[in-house]
Amino acid sequence: MPYPCAGSWSGRRGRGRVPLIGAAPVGAAAPGRVVIDTLTRREREVLEHVAWGRTNQEIAHTLFISVRTAGVHVSHILAKLGAANRAEAARIARDLLA
Repeated sequence: MPYPCAGSWSGRRGRGRVPLIGAAPVGAAAPGRVVIDTLTRREREVLEHVAWGRTNQEIAHTLFISVRTAGVHVSHILAKLGAANRAEAARIARDLLA
């Protein structure tokens, strides 16, 4: 059996995927527009802090999570957005929310 979190598994209650405001639905994105509707609610929260330039330690303190968990969230965000680094993820977030 494949790893349960792989693919579109949705067995976790209350942890659905939440699109950022103004994000295009899957398959409807304009060329060059990043679709970020696969981010979880917590990843969206972390992305907001990343966009403000906060460190993993600052994010962890604010959201009452461990520094390691904050780092894992940031890694997942970078992978999902296709961003090379935090600065690029922050730019993407600002562009989508502007």
